[in-house]
Amino acid sequence: LTDLFYLGYEILGLKEAKDRSTGRRLVDPVYHKWLCDVLTTDKDIMVIVPRRHMKTTWIKIKLFQNVLKNPFIRQAMYSSTSTLVEQELASIKRMFQTPLLMGLFPDVIPDPGKKGTGWQTNRAGELTLYRNPEEGAAPQECQIEVYGAGATVTGKHFDVHIYDDLINEKT
Repeated sequence: LTDLFYLGYEILGLKEAKDRSTGRRLVDPVYHKWLCDVLTTDKDIMVIVPRRHMKTTWIKIKLFQNVLKNPFIRQAMYSSTSTLVEQELASIKRMFQTPLLMGLFPDVIPDPGKKGTGWQTNRAGELTLYRNPEEGAAPQECQIEVYGAGATVTGKHFDVHIYDDLINEKT
């Protein structure tokens, strides 16, 4: 819950991740530990690193970690297109289905059931795993919502905003 690098590297198995074409390891412990430390600050930040340095991967793990720490959190992730950011949310959903994590956090990560119907909200652009009603009223926003750059987001109140790859080759 407190070490982003450990969560990704050890628990989610990124220490074994390799580039398909070269066979080289994808994670550099020195560089990626630094990146994780930057991403865990409470301050507003802008991180600019070249493509293929796993920034988006670590951002997704950070969103994931935030839900584990606080099921009532409201997070939004924005990217250049809704298709791209919905793919990122699908990846986060797969992370939540890691058997080890489901076993470690059964109160936060319920069994998704067939097609994710065991989660409270599971749509292409929205995800809420579970919020215990005994712990308070659930906010209208989901734990994670995603939007393409052209989307209009009105009346939403998020605790965390992540802007990732808003500019692409076309723009």
